[in-house]
Amino acid sequence: MDELYFFYADHSGCFPGWVDINALRDKLCDHAMTEIDLSFNDLQCEGACILRDALLDKDSSWKLTSLRLDAVDLRENGCLAIIPLLTVSPSVLALTHLSIAKNAIGDSGMARLIDTLAYNTQLASLNISNNSCSFKTAKALHHMLSANYALKKLDCSYNMIRGQG
Repeated sequence: MDELYFFYADHSGCFPGWVDINALRDKLCDHAMTEIDLSFNDLQCEGACILRDALLDKDSSWKLTSLRLDAVDLRENGCLAIIPLLTVSPSVLALTHLSIAKNAIGDSGMARLIDTLAYNTQLASLNISNNSCSFKTAKALHHMLSANYALKKLDCSYNMIRGQG
């Protein structure tokens, strides 16, 4: 399996748009996946922690390059839970695309995630659109972009970033 999409997981007995956590654990045993898209599921922080733990399992060597967690209700704590995925050695996990749009993460969580990316040499595409972010996130982005030369695509649309000062 190269890709995992979980929207409408009716076959597992769960309602459309809701992640069956047990099915998620089982599916994450396939280390050959290159893309995981859990967008528009009710993953929340608990599901983000399960995903993080599975991807960082010490016996794992993933081929995963793309992770999409759009509109999964991460909020700040869920965002903080996935930060270790961006700091791990590329020999364990080499994400080149991360999309966490529409998660109401806010400035605190987003600034911490962005600070982590300053020295990430793998991530080429980041989508943080529509996350209730403002000037604090913009300042973190400015700092990160001055140090990170790997990032080629950044979507921070539909936030509340405005010029100040």
